[in-house]
Amino acid sequence: MALRDSLFIHSIKEYIRLLSSSAPTPGGGSTSAVVASLGAAIALMAARISDRSEVEIELQIRIQSLLKHLDHFEALCQEDIQAFQEVMTALEKKEEKEQLQHRILQAAQVPFELARECLDTICLCGELLYRIKKNVLSDLGCAVLFLDAACQGALLTMSINLKYIKDSKQLQFYQGEVERLKKQSRVTCKDILKRVETQMENIRSKEK
Repeated sequence: MALRDSLFIHSIKEYIRLLSSSAPTPGGGSTSAVVASLGAAIALMAARISDRSEVEIELQIRIQSLLKHLDHFEALCQEDIQAFQEVMTALEKKEEKEQLQHRILQAAQVPFELARECLDTICLCGELLYRIKKNVLSDLGCAVLFLDAACQGALLTMSINLKYIKDSKQLQFYQGEVERLKKQSRVTCKDILKRVETQMENIRSKEK
């Protein structure tokens, strides 16, 4: 089944039904984009709850950045599905090797973009940490966990496509980026979570 409309128009129940069907799409790549959207949305909620527009200009700037990330995650979700379907169509039609390689590179580029965007959003969550209210610290922690999971999922999806890339320079570049992004996302996520937990522990200590 070709998914021409955005998955974001479906209810959660309908999306889960589509995801659990025997159809190849939606799959891990597009679902990673959905998870990234959830992470960005939770971070956005935490920022909006904490926002006092008349004094929190820096917070407002970050809210606008989160909105842009949220829109991009939705676009990448559909792009991932489209890129996969185009590769499948090219294989069925037995397109020339050059054209097929072009489509395979496109299919690798989408999760690559998603992973980079996830990392950028994780870093943005780190900037929010000392600007949000104490009662939404755990929500920000959840946002970071979701975004890291989405990043790792995108990189895993990307890795599957790498074995089909014939250009050695392109392959070497993507392989290096997969390892870099994987490590950086995990390290940054761990650092932010540690700071979230420290803040929460400090709050509990003061309440005793």
